[in-house]
Amino acid sequence: MSFNFLGTCSISELTPNGDNKELFGNIVRTDGFSVDFLFYKRQQSGHGALFQKFDLTLDDFSLDEVDNTYLPITLDPGRKSVFTAAIGLEYNRQVRRCTTSEYYHMTGSTQYSTKLNRKKAVTGIDLIESQIPSPKTSRLEIYELYTAYTLNNLDALLAFYGSETAKDRFMLYQGTQRAPETMANMLTHGTAKYNHKKRSKARKRKRQRKKKKKGKNANQQQPTKSAKKWKADKYLESPRRVPLIVFGAGMFGKDVVKLKGQRCGVVGYRRSSLQAMSKAMAERH
Repeated sequence: MSFNFLGTCSISELTPNGDNKELFGNIVRTDGFSVDFLFYKRQQSGHGALFQKFDLTLDDFSLDEVDNTYLPITLDPGRKSVFTAAIGLEYNRQVRRCTTSEYYHMTGSTQYSTKLNRKKAVTGIDLIESQIPSPKTSRLEIYELYTAYTLNNLDALLAFYGSETAKDRFMLYQGTQRAPETMANMLTHGTAKYNHKKRSKARKRKRQRKKKKKGKNANQQQPTKSAKKWKADKYLESPRRVPLIVFGAGMFGKDVVKLKGQRCGVVGYRRSSLQAMSKAMAERH
């Protein structure tokens, strides 16, 4: 029997022998659409052997070596932007950016929220949820009011959040797994956002028609020339240069600190996805 779908070759790798890296937890769960197999992974103490080989400091690099062999990517995390990266050491260097709203669009959560809110308005669930009393209280009578209201509307809530939502939850899970990888590729390789060669031709033709139509209706007056401002360089592919990523530490440990009007908790995903990519490349070579 093949166990490739579980990420292993044989059942012997899942049988406890003292040297296992992963163990099957004897738990299989399903929500009616997807199936979960629960595994336990051995906790690693300290850095592994692969990371000890690449324990580098700034003294290990020279300026000529960085300029000729590596592609320096200096990035700094933020709130409105998950990262803003400057590519290269030149004055007119490339700038790549991924906003927080762009990240949540990659996960599919914004589209799902719009769809869910529209469905709530049709079924009347939004009215029920907006009138739920707050359970955050020290007064017994208010908490009893919250319990009674929840029990009275429990059937309607369970019917709305039933097994039909299992597919949407699975798609959101796939989106959260896919978005950090897409973000890491955007940083190191540009993706279609910055590399125009990877964009579809249909979008290009549509944009050209729109630009041509706008040019016919625009006034013929020439705009006044303003002072020359700094402008980021266009995307330039460097396949032979090794990406050398330099992190700004301003957001380390502050990623989950909430600010009004700003979503938090995204910055750590980018660093972990880059570390996973680096580990995969090290194992491959």
